[in-house]
Amino acid sequence: MQIGSFAPLIKKVKIFAKKGKVRIIHPVAVSKIIEVYSKDGSFLYRRKSPHKGSSWDIFDALLYAPELPLTKGVVIELILLEITEKRIKDGKGSWRRKGVSISDKEMSAFHESILFKKSKDFLCFIPFKKGEEFTAASLAKKTGIQRWKASRALYVLSKMKAVKRVRKKSNAWVYKR
Repeated sequence: MQIGSFAPLIKKVKIFAKKGKVRIIHPVAVSKIIEVYSKDGSFLYRRKSPHKGSSWDIFDALLYAPELPLTKGVVIELILLEITEKRIKDGKGSWRRKGVSISDKEMSAFHESILFKKSKDFLCFIPFKKGEEFTAASLAKKTGIQRWKASRALYVLSKMKAVKRVRKKSNAWVYKR
């Protein structure tokens, strides 16, 4: 299971892939419930975190290892889930959390599992037809994601050779499937 970037895995995965199949499991929390407890363990309150993950977060992990899905024998599994984070108000945690420490994280609900066996499987993120030209802005508009996420996804997909950079239009790259 790999929670962060796939960059540290590049050399290891290539070595293991020569000996057999490798499955990288990448969990993404689509929602998070935060439970806060006092020092003595009594429950104080519960709230929903404003942070929401999505399947597009796979491109954050692949940003510095975009060629990893091209490696023969490598399968990437994206797991979307809901987590519950338990925190203790003990004064020892981060100043950002006002001294509240994170004590545990657990899965509270499983939403979906998406399997990527080859780079072409990532085309499920591109809602354009084969041969149709598009930019990061048009991808963002059509899918409802932020433009920077669309740019990041298209960079990774172009390095994977799933989409192709065709030309520049003003200051934006134009892509094709």
